[in-house]
Amino acid sequence: MATDDLNRTTPTNVEAGNRKKNKYVGLFYFLNHADEREHVIHDVTKIFMEQGLDELKTILPNTLRIYWAEPYFGYYLNTDTWVYRKHAYMFNAAGIDFIFIDFSNNIVYEEGLQALLETWLRIRKEGGDTPQVVFMTGDMPHVLVHDLYVLKDLVFNNPEYDELWFKWDGKPLILGNNDDPDGDVWTISEETVGTYTKEMMFANLTEAEKEFYNSGEFGKLLEKFTVRKSWARQSRKYEKDKKYAGYWDWLDEWQQAYGRSFKGVKEQMSVSIAATAMTHKGRSYVKGNVDYGTGLEDFDFSLGKAQYGLHFEEQFQEALKADPDVIMITGWNEWTAGKQTNPYPNMRTGHTSTPYYHFVDQFNPEFSRNAEPMKVRDGVGFGDNYYYQMVNHIRLFKGIEPIKGVKDMNGISFDGIAEEGEKRLLQVDEKIMSQWDKIEYRYMDSVGDTAFRNFNSMGSQYRYINATGRNDIDYAKVTQDDYFLYFMVKTASGIISVDEENWMNLFVDIDKNHETGWEGYDFVINRSRDGKIVIVEKFVNNSWEFETVGRADYLMGSDNLTIKVSKELLGISENDFSFDFKWADNSTNIGNVMQFMDLGDCAPNDRFNFRFTTTDIQYKPKALGQLNYVLKTLGVVFVILIAIFIYKKVKVKGERK
Repeated sequence: MATDDLNRTTPTNVEAGNRKKNKYVGLFYFLNHADEREHVIHDVTKIFMEQGLDELKTILPNTLRIYWAEPYFGYYLNTDTWVYRKHAYMFNAAGIDFIFIDFSNNIVYEEGLQALLETWLRIRKEGGDTPQVVFMTGDMPHVLVHDLYVLKDLVFNNPEYDELWFKWDGKPLILGNNDDPDGDVWTISEETVGTYTKEMMFANLTEAEKEFYNSGEFGKLLEKFTVRKSWARQSRKYEKDKKYAGYWDWLDEWQQAYGRSFKGVKEQMSVSIAATAMTHKGRSYVKGNVDYGTGLEDFDFSLGKAQYGLHFEEQFQEALKADPDVIMITGWNEWTAGKQTNPYPNMRTGHTSTPYYHFVDQFNPEFSRNAEPMKVRDGVGFGDNYYYQMVNHIRLFKGIEPIKGVKDMNGISFDGIAEEGEKRLLQVDEKIMSQWDKIEYRYMDSVGDTAFRNFNSMGSQYRYINATGRNDIDYAKVTQDDYFLYFMVKTASGIISVDEENWMNLFVDIDKNHETGWEGYDFVINRSRDGKIVIVEKFVNNSWEFETVGRADYLMGSDNLTIKVSKELLGISENDFSFDFKWADNSTNIGNVMQFMDLGDCAPNDRFNFRFTTTDIQYKPKALGQLNYVLKTLGVVFVILIAIFIYKKVKVKGERK
């Protein structure tokens, strides 16, 4: 469960239904954050907020490359393995099945790619999960040849990477134009080059790449893959021209067309967060109204709608209605854009005059298409809203497992534990954890997410150091008796104990209402403690303010912590109930909920919560619900009739006596 800043709560099985078979979601991913030499980061949003619109318009003609805003994780390089870990955990929680990496510009970011693949392999060896990987080589046929030439030795000849490839029709999927260059005309997007001759292809290849192609090695390698072409706005051409079979778009106008196999079978659909800055189709562009802006010539910074995800919502609703096998989302982390020059004095970018230059895809919070969280500057930006909007719709598309009810009424006895010292730790490990072993249900966290960070930014302008990872939470458990709730958290290795306010905090949302308490949490337990008790505090004024309401007992083992808290203290008066909770260690101590993403560790990650309930909560289709009602009603009637029959029988016998 998670609720974002717009008070949108992730669907459960009740809303999303049961898990569907053969439904997949891909996410457009970028590795072009690769230049340590560019020493000045031109952040459009930062310049606008700190120096104003006029200064921004002065700087733009004199820069070659911009960041449209600052990512929440900073201006990271594509070798920052800490970021790749965070992305993997976020993607798993969201339900992303594969990323498709942009290599369409005839560049394979070799160092960044290996850093990504090695990090994700390491996560898998540690017992974690990551999405699969697909390469998107664009719609220029020579780029497919070039990219495969580089990738064959870099990754495809390494069997260790085989488990990472996303497979379609039994083979690893690759996105690229594989038309035969001996044909008269290549089927290629008009937006790219129109027609494409064999001579044009070979003019773009090196001698080694030509030999790779002419020797037949390229063809033999390509046979090992399932190929789908991929570009923007191509699939809709199929209805008029069947040669456009085989396209899986990564961007299309609403209402999006199906991507198809080469036999014309419907398979896929694109969902984009926005279109392009050059076409003035940003995050708030809906229903074909390209003139939706403010008209203030300020790149629509003053529009103030980017955080709502209007275009994303429109596109995803269409995809949910179409229900393809595969949805491909554009995109995740396309933070930079190169300036393009042109001979046109009337050129515009994002509803604003940019004479003799333009930016094609990205420009600012409105004219960009990332779901990755961004830093909010003085209220400008969307934080992590798009991530949770994406999560919501993926769940509706794929379904989700029901929340399991925990029916145990097994209190944990604290009796017989030594007062202090090593003996106390050993007894907790033995006596307390043996009791917890009887409680089967585990609330699992991702292990390995306390890794330290020490990497340069783009341009080496900043050094990102994060050593807040301390206790790596493995899983949690909850049980109850008539009077107490018992919470246990276990770490992946020995628990590190420090007497700080943000050591192993337990956040509890009793009423499951995001509008009460701080970010929905009504209580926080263990911001202070002594050797035997922890303090229970209630959030007041719906903010990061506290009022002490009581105490709770606790016991710490070598790698575990158990808290015993009165139900009455938390406002619970029965044994059948539900609530949300979260563990966090060395995370926020200033009340910034987004710090759950990058400081310390929390379980579950980010804004997500675990839900404790005593009753299985699962999806019941309307028709099934009506049938159950009828059956229950008939059952009640049947019982009543039997009772009447028995009563009359007994009465008759009594009268005969």
